[in-house]
Amino acid sequence: MNLPRALALMSLTGLSLAGAAPAPVTLHGPKVTVQARPGGRILLTLPARPDQTVQAEQLGQAVLVTISQQRPAHLTLIALNTAGRRLWKQEVAANLNRTITHSGQFLVEYVTSGAQLNIHTLIWNGRAETTQEIPGRLLARNKDALLFNTENELNPYEAAQLTFTRFTPATATRTGLTYRVPARPRCGDPQLDVTDGDPLRLTGRYVYALRQDRCGPFVARFDWTGANDAALVYPRPRP
Repeated sequence: MNLPRALALMSLTGLSLAGAAPAPVTLHGPKVTVQARPGGRILLTLPARPDQTVQAEQLGQAVLVTISQQRPAHLTLIALNTAGRRLWKQEVAANLNRTITHSGQFLVEYVTSGAQLNIHTLIWNGRAETTQEIPGRLLARNKDALLFNTENELNPYEAAQLTFTRFTPATATRTGLTYRVPARPRCGDPQLDVTDGDPLRLTGRYVYALRQDRCGPFVARFDWTGANDAALVYPRPRP
């Protein structure tokens, strides 16, 4: 299938879970069609435009279609059920960054430009058919919660303080998290440790802040899944 470059099928990036799969997007002359599965019902037909990229992803009984263009930046999001009924539509003056699926929800990260670049995430809950918008980028997740940064991409980290947003899909609640990296006694103020590149490591439970001071490199570990904001501090051996 020969598609114009701007309409070439994009492999969905990000953190897709098992059960989510690309839905067929096909070029037929001047039109693009979206199906729930190969040879299945046509859910959506769009004019084929060389300045747009169309991609689709199915999760359960819902299909998310993203239509993006670069100049001017514009993103159209359409959610359909597998019978072709439109469940949700939203348009944003932004560039698509990535799509992610999590526990029956679609997450769409997009980038807005202005005085600085900012990343926002739209979360569409297919079960409740509701949306949430979170300023920030998804950094980590587990089965119960998602962790987002709350700072712009140009200056994402500070040496002594870290701020995040935790989103709990089951209750659609957001919790602001602020962590202080403590100074070690007689070692001076903590500085970023960029020996291995990024001074931050994240898992589905912990935030690891890699720091250094006059006494050497160390790690401050925070549990982002709970209410305790105290740090566990321990030395970090040099490689």
